[in-house]
Amino acid sequence: MFQHLYSVMKLYHNRLAEGKATHVRKAIAYIEEHLGGDVGLQQVARHVHLHPNHLSEVFKKEIGMTFGDFVSRQKIRRAMEILSVSPAKISEVATSVGYEDVKYFSQIFKKFTGKTPSEFREDAAHPTREP
Repeated sequence: MFQHLYSVMKLYHNRLAEGKATHVRKAIAYIEEHLGGDVGLQQVARHVHLHPNHLSEVFKKEIGMTFGDFVSRQKIRRAMEILSVSPAKISEVATSVGYEDVKYFSQIFKKFTGKTPSEFREDAAHPTREP
């Protein structure tokens, strides 16, 4: 009887762990799809049907970084893609990834890349060549 209960409990915990990963995958997909809109913890938690605190904990455990850091990284990654191929104004790029304040966007961009958006675009347009 004990062995049976133990195996049922183990199966339950494995399924529970899979469910958490599924919630994180759903959250990431939602974030990717809505980067220019509301991808705050409250909104994403509502979308994946979890309490915001729980999503935050699960996210940190599964991804290894906080929810906020992940969202910021994704926004900056998308901005880098846009800056590499588009002549759009920096303010337009900022807005397209969900930053209304261009100055704040530039600060976050530099924090993650070490360059301002303009410097990044210039470097992307004219990569240095090794001799």
